Amino acid sequence: MDEGSLTRAARRLHITQPALSRAVRSLERSVGTALLLRSPQGTTPTAAGKLLLEGARDLQRRADAVVQRARAVGGRPQPLRLTVGACDAAVAAALVAATAGDDIELVAAVVSEGAAAQVASLHAAASDVALVRTPFDAAGLDTSQLWTEPRVVVVSNAHPAADWERVDLAALHPEPVTVFPGMEERASQYWAAADVDHHAWTGGPTATSPTDVLAAVRLGQAVAFIAASHAAECLIPGLSVRAVPGLSPSALHMAWLSRSTSLRVARFVASTGEVARRGPLPGHLVASR
Repeated sequence: MDEGSLTRAARRLHITQPALSRAVRSLERSVGTALLLRSPQGTTPTAAGKLLLEGARDLQRRADAVVQRARAVGGRPQPLRLTVGACDAAVAAALVAATAGDDIELVAAVVSEGAAAQVASLHAAASDVALVRTPFDAAGLDTSQLWTEPRVVVVSNAHPAADWERVDLAALHPEPVTVFPGMEERASQYWAAADVDHHAWTGGPTATSPTDVLAAVRLGQAVAFIAASHAAECLIPGLSVRAVPGLSPSALHMAWLSRSTSLRVARFVASTGEVARRGPLPGHLVASR
């Protein structure tokens, strides 16, 4: 209500505008009356909306006070459960450190099986938030894009492309790429760098973790298209990294269940959004905002 626009309010909360609109409509149905007046000039609260806002702020202050008193006698909430891809552990650690002053305790778990496993963990209520890379199935989720960065190709030092400064994507079309069991078609196209030109691609060895991927590349059995920051985090000796103009980028999102009503999740998402708006994490990503 303070922003005068659902679009600006969603940006402040680091959620999508449709997600915020759904939440407002759900609240209005629960209360039984309109809470906002919408017009081309913006959004303003109704009399009922103002009353509810004042009461909600009072309840929040009282709830915060109760939480502080409970903590003083030894009770603490369960920590938020965050999942993160193996090669983004350093980014997750930096985010946790940057939001430490928000009094939100987190437990991070590394998921090496890919974005689909992180999404499944959210739907199974095994985690609360996920630091996840595109592409992933966002059905039933709300997301906040934090950063985006270029992708690069990783080849064995014995590969001809290791001697090239830049690599033409068409020259890599015949090269096999590793295959992850159960990866859906859209993700497979992206992983094979076929999502832009939809070229035919060849599946190579089966992989279940980043270690498997890099081992296959090191043995000359495949090439890999990875986020630029992962080249610094996960590479092993005997590999070369080269730029490939025309590759689609890699975007890093915070994701959580659309039906979540957790204030701690909302606070953590807002805090990570503030970190992202301040710029790239040192040595890592290009800011998307």
